[in-house]
Amino acid sequence: PGASQKLQIRGIGSISGNTTPLVLVDGVETNINFIDPETVESVSVLKDASSSAIYGSRAAFGVILITTKKGAKNQPVKIEYSNNLSFATPIYVPDMESSLTYATAFNQASANAGVTPVFPAEQVERIKGYINGTYKTEYNPSSPPASLWRGRWDGNANYNWTKEYYKKYAFHQKHNVSLSGGDNKNQYYVNAGIFDQPGAYSWGDDGYKRYNVLANVSSKVAEWISFNFSTKYARNHTDVPLGVVGLDRTYTWSQIIDFWPTMPKHNIDGSISNPIILALEKGGRIVTENHDLWLNMGTEIEPIKGWKTNLSYKYNARWGNVIQNPKPVPVPIPNGTTGNIGEVSNGYRSELNQGQYTLLSLYTSYEKALGKHTLKGMVGFEQDLYNNRRLLGSKMNLITEAVPSIKTALGDYTLDDYLDHWATRGVFGRLNYNYDEKYLAEISSRYDG
Repeated sequence: PGASQKLQIRGIGSISGNTTPLVLVDGVETNINFIDPETVESVSVLKDASSSAIYGSRAAFGVILITTKKGAKNQPVKIEYSNNLSFATPIYVPDMESSLTYATAFNQASANAGVTPVFPAEQVERIKGYINGTYKTEYNPSSPPASLWRGRWDGNANYNWTKEYYKKYAFHQKHNVSLSGGDNKNQYYVNAGIFDQPGAYSWGDDGYKRYNVLANVSSKVAEWISFNFSTKYARNHTDVPLGVVGLDRTYTWSQIIDFWPTMPKHNIDGSISNPIILALEKGGRIVTENHDLWLNMGTEIEPIKGWKTNLSYKYNARWGNVIQNPKPVPVPIPNGTTGNIGEVSNGYRSELNQGQYTLLSLYTSYEKALGKHTLKGMVGFEQDLYNNRRLLGSKMNLITEAVPSIKTALGDYTLDDYLDHWATRGVFGRLNYNYDEKYLAEISSRYDG
């Protein structure tokens, strides 16, 4: 849940570089994962180099232009509510063969290689008995597995682990409410929405939530001048299991596949024997929260018909954090001992990030029709600045897991930070010629530094 979208328009043009298209929402570069689809009015895709050239080097792999909804002229107040309730079911999840099929295949391979069978005859009989219900335990109580991972070799269970890993379905819901209206001079559109996307893990629930607020207001104060103001706010929240300590979360899936159906799920006393299940349920969480706020102001001046000048200032504030609370994960081993698939001790890790972006844009255009000939020219200037910083810290040996923080831990701490920024300044222009709506020509250019 909450996975980022990956878009490509013009294919892969670099082995290691960024090949994603430039996404502009209401004229400014935006993370498409923060956009609420309910607020989108239109989407345009610029694929060829000539049409995207005016957007500069960041548009080398195409441009996606997204326009959000706005109020209409002479529209009475309108309140709308929409929802989407759905069930998500994992598809194309492979099935494991039965334990007996696994054992038979391994032993045939061993026979072909002239080596000792992987599954002794006594274990094969236990597997058969467990499948038909005559053998009740998932391993031999007289000779139980002696380590965290030994169950796949010594067990006689029959679990379809790939299907056990996922729930049969997850319930998703999305709700939106909007308010819009306007008269001949003033228009407004306001929307608020929530998207709740629980994950499909059978153990250690994961989930994603996104909250969106958008407001677009425009006003024509005179025949020759108008103003517009818009704001967008998005907050997303992801909560997932930490998984096996020191390894990427994708490791849990690969390890489940490696466990074979013979891996016991329960010990004789009813406790969980599979270490991956315990790692997902008790190994701590990764909680990620990001905020994205936009404030956009602009004006359009048309002192004479056909000559328009647009000035806009856009401000973006981004902030968020990633919190982890690693902890020991005791695993009861069938032979009576206890293992650990988590950290040696409990702890706390925190990453804080903050960024600011500003964009100043000024462009002017003039359009003139002379009989069947129409000419339009446009020149403009843009300047933007982005600053970002991150602060990372961690500390182990918490006094209590009820209050996980760096201050409530006793161990050694780590601390690091990152700072980066970039800025661009550029000029651009475009010239269009139209003859009788039959022949069109366009020249565009841009220079950035």
